[in-house]
Amino acid sequence: MLKWKPRSPAEKKIDEVVETKNGDLKRPILINDRPLTAWQQHEADEQICRLVSNPDALRRSLKEQNDDAAHSQRILKTLPLALIFRFGQQKGDEVELRFSPNPHFRPPTREARAFQAMEGSLWIDSKQQRLMELNGHLTREVKFGGGFVRASKCRRPVSRQTNGGRAGLLGNDAFECGHERQGSFL
Repeated sequence: MLKWKPRSPAEKKIDEVVETKNGDLKRPILINDRPLTAWQQHEADEQICRLVSNPDALRRSLKEQNDDAAHSQRILKTLPLALIFRFGQQKGDEVELRFSPNPHFRPPTREARAFQAMEGSLWIDSKQQRLMELNGHLTREVKFGGGFVRASKCRRPVSRQTNGGRAGLLGNDAFECGHERQGSFL
């Protein structure tokens, strides 16, 4: 069992996660830093019972998780080509790499176009050789679909992975700036 703390601008939630062969079962333990109410506990228990009694739903959930993980891996593999890295600071086993766009990068996909305007930093646990945190922001507007969809300059961390669990690294997190939803391109 592990604890999972997803990034959500609207609601902070920490889940307990039990991994099964058919998929992960998640049960919230804290919402907005508060324990669940009796009603929320009841709803969470009912949701788990529904998933346990319906293995197909759990398998669909696992497929979605696997698809998200594959998507994240494809994006992570693009980073060394799309960005120029330089060493930042070091805190124990944690090493910061600062990045800026590689002017010679030619994005293979529409979503990779965002890297042409992204700068920020990432933190790596050098002992475990794992990405811990990725903070990026756009330095200029990026247009998709002939300008119908835009991602504007923004300063919001992309994702954070804690020692005890998994974060949705580059998953379906949406960038938000102020009150305007900018889109989910990473």
